Amino acid sequence: MKSILSNAKTAIILLIVTLLSIGFYTYMLVRPISYGMNYHIEMEYDSETFEGDIKYRRNGTLLNKSSNFDEETEEHYYYRDGYIFTLVAETETQREAEIAYINNNFDTLITSSFSAFKTSAFKQTPAFDDSGVATYTCKGAVVFAIAGGVVELALVTLTAFSFILYKKSKKED
Repeated sequence: MKSILSNAKTAIILLIVTLLSIGFYTYMLVRPISYGMNYHIEMEYDSETFEGDIKYRRNGTLLNKSSNFDEETEEHYYYRDGYIFTLVAETETQREAEIAYINNNFDTLITSSFSAFKTSAFKQTPAFDDSGVATYTCKGAVVFAIAGGVVELALVTLTAFSFILYKKSKKED
C-alpha cells in the first residue's frame, strides 16, 4: 500500500479526484434547490399535527403530499433569486402570465403572506416569516453534507499522505 501511495501517478490521480470531488460537493451545498429530495415539515396547527413533503423536479413541477390529503398533488413552481413561488395557473399561457406578474411585483410578493418561500438546498421558509415555525427541512441534503464532508476529509488526507510519501521516496533515491 505504501509503495502505491508513494507513486507520482497515484498522487496526481488522487489530487484530480479530490479537486473534482470538492467541486461537486461544493455545488451540492450551494445549489438553490435539492431536486428529487423531500423537504419535510411537521408542526402543530390548531391542536392538530400537520406533516407534509415537497419534492421539486427540474422541469418546474413539484409533488406535494400532506397529512391533510390522501393523495399526492402535482403543481408548478417558479424559482427566482432564492425564492420559490407555487403557481396556481392551470395552462401554460396562464403560467407565463403569472410568472410575468411575479417578475413585475417581486419585491412586494416576497414580503406578503405565503406568496413566496425563501429556499436553499437545506431548508425552505415563508419569505415573510423568519420565526422558523413553518420550515421545511431537506434531511437528505443534511445527510449528504455530513457524509460528503467526511468523504472529502478522507480524500484530502489520503492525497496529502500520498504527496508526503512521494516526496520522501524521492529524497531516498
